[in-house]
Amino acid sequence: MTTYMKFLTLLGILFFATHLYAQDVKGYYLTDSGKKVEGYFDFADFFDTPNLKFKASRSADFGKLPIDITEYGVDEDNLKFEKHTVKIDISGANSASKEPEWLTQTIFLNVLVEGNATLYSYIKDYKTSFFFNTEAKSNEVSQLVYKKYKLEDGTTIENTGFRQQLYNAVKCDGQYASDFTVIKYDKKELTDFFKKYNECKGSKSRLYGPKKKSNFKYTVFAGIHNINLGITYATPAVGDQSSTGYTFGGEAAFTFPSGGPGIFFRAEYETLTSDLKDAYDQGYNVLESNYKISGNALNFVFGPRYNFLLSERSSIAVDAGIDMSIPFADIKRTTVLYPINNGTPYSGDHNEYDLETAFAINLGVGYTFDHYGIAMRYVTGRDYLDDVFSAFKTKHSRLGVVVNYTF
Repeated sequence: MTTYMKFLTLLGILFFATHLYAQDVKGYYLTDSGKKVEGYFDFADFFDTPNLKFKASRSADFGKLPIDITEYGVDEDNLKFEKHTVKIDISGANSASKEPEWLTQTIFLNVLVEGNATLYSYIKDYKTSFFFNTEAKSNEVSQLVYKKYKLEDGTTIENTGFRQQLYNAVKCDGQYASDFTVIKYDKKELTDFFKKYNECKGSKSRLYGPKKKSNFKYTVFAGIHNINLGITYATPAVGDQSSTGYTFGGEAAFTFPSGGPGIFFRAEYETLTSDLKDAYDQGYNVLESNYKISGNALNFVFGPRYNFLLSERSSIAVDAGIDMSIPFADIKRTTVLYPINNGTPYSGDHNEYDLETAFAINLGVGYTFDHYGIAMRYVTGRDYLDDVFSAFKTKHSRLGVVVNYTF
């Protein structure tokens, strides 16, 4: 088995093992009869109710949830979902009508705030809608109306009917209509609003959802890369050639409170092994040049990142950083001359240089679901001989894929 295959096999085993470890997520469900069944969910998107799998014990096999459930919860993330029959707005993105297009459906709503007034959310096709009910009408769950629609001239208008709904049903003494005109159709703002309403009514609020996590995240990763190495200003010229390299390391990232922008610092170990050969016909000799790099490097990358949140558990991130690469390697250049008249080959020049620190731009884009992620990274050409007196320079770039786990 080649080194390449061994690395892929090891990477696959590690990723599969950590995935298996994370499969069992403790939780429960309730049935129509009020029976509560405790057990374990298969690791998945818990907002995707139809595809959830459950087992009553660790030794059992996962199976689909029964059709008579009315509620389920996930202990680790403090999630609770309730089944309700509601009218839901199914208006498309290009709707020309101000009024919602109602369709009655039975769906599972995610409980956000529970109290005298209860707030729910529902995610469909990356779009989040909010629902609510109150003790005065405990059996009536209504969608908070917010939709965008287009006029004939193409202008986009907002229907913010949810503000009037809140004023009519969830208003404390001393509040005025003007207090409701600034409320945004936003999870945090609506959560805070329902908490305050419950307080003013003497009701405690129970909050669901993951506890606020630190803005710092720590990640470990391993990857495989296609390395492109070229020798510039060489005599004779040596064209770019490809090889395979490997990396592993860790990263610390800070995300600003808005959840989008952030900064990261990454440290990684990289293998530096390449062997380039090229030949040049001098007319009377064929000159073969051989450039061999052997060793490894420590890379330190720092830069900005932006996170595009797809849901509460998944996101896409793009980043760009300054890459400082400190090599522990050297490059050896040897030449062999092959006479055209079939004479005996003989050695030409022989040079050896220690590689020096190089800088580059490190670009990346990645997808993360919960703790697991995959990313593609590109590093621009690095010249490890920039500060070394030599007649040639290196252009060492790479493109690869990494898998990672975030704590």
